[in-house]
Amino acid sequence: MTAYQAPQNTNTPEPVAHAGPVVWSLAIAVLSFSLMQTLLVPALPELSRAFDLDAASGGWILTTYLLAGAVAAPILGALGDRYGHKRLLLISLGFFVVGSIFALVAPSFGTLLAARVLQGASTATFPLALAIVRSDLMPTAQPAAMGWLSGMLGAGAGAALVIGGVVTDFIGWRWLFSIGAIMGLLSMALIVRWVPRSQPKGGGRIDLAGAALLTVGLVTLLLALTQGNAWGWASIGVLSLVAAAVVSFAAFVIVERAATVPLMNLRSRGSPLRASSRCFSVRCRTSFTLGFPCSWGRAAASVTASRSRASASRCFRARCSSSLVAARRRGYSRSFPARSSLRARSSSCCSAAWVRRSCPVR
Repeated sequence: MTAYQAPQNTNTPEPVAHAGPVVWSLAIAVLSFSLMQTLLVPALPELSRAFDLDAASGGWILTTYLLAGAVAAPILGALGDRYGHKRLLLISLGFFVVGSIFALVAPSFGTLLAARVLQGASTATFPLALAIVRSDLMPTAQPAAMGWLSGMLGAGAGAALVIGGVVTDFIGWRWLFSIGAIMGLLSMALIVRWVPRSQPKGGGRIDLAGAALLTVGLVTLLLALTQGNAWGWASIGVLSLVAAAVVSFAAFVIVERAATVPLMNLRSRGSPLRASSRCFSVRCRTSFTLGFPCSWGRAAASVTASRSRASASRCFRARCSSSLVAARRRGYSRSFPARSSLRARSSSCCSAAWVRRSCPVR
């Protein structure tokens, strides 16, 4: 059996001479979905009262976004290689805007969860944005651009804790989704204006078997991580989900290696799987630390939005300090994009530690 060779595109576009507008357009797109990861955390008590939910049920407002994003990021990232990164980036942001509008006017809890699933598709903006940077920018501009995108991934999740508390206190939780809709529309307009059109590679029909196995593996693994605290880590439900995830991932690797046109080229270092796995690893660490949805839901149910803002402020100080120390050790002290990337890596863990300390689970 011959190894899979990615389709070669003979019409390679010229790199963009001025990278600034392209990088900022992509950074705002990444910031849009990154904000929505934690923007609703301070509003969970209000949401629970509005829809008459208990703490565990309210936590699913966050978990549905997590699950949808874990599935959408690798699949849409791989489809972007095949049909054009810019096209798939606009499609994922379109889902985000539609989901934000539906959530803004959601009359019921079920409608809100469906809207959050649509919003979760925007997680694919990160791997798609990185792919655009690699294909359309000059090699000298790529490290800084990747640093800015990674920095936005962490900065947005941290800033959203403060913004969400302020908006919930003074305007109301529904306005949180208007922020998402405005950010999504702005990023789409900037991408249409500044990001060059990607050259699709084609490559045959979609690998449906690989997509199904990947979806099952990601969903079962994240469900096990998010429900571990509630069900018990040694419970039959959690162990069954972990076993199903292991089997699904093993089958996915076998299917992809045997496929003529795989969903993901697992042998390629430049595969969108690397960028997608970065998003997924951050989400897994956050889920494991916080125990979504139970720890977030119970913590938010026992604290006001004002205390959430205070916790987020301490989180910022701890995150910046640890990031600067790591930057100096790695020789990145003069590179702001590099420091932003390091801050992104520590954002989730710092946020989790401060919320758990300030909002004890009861």
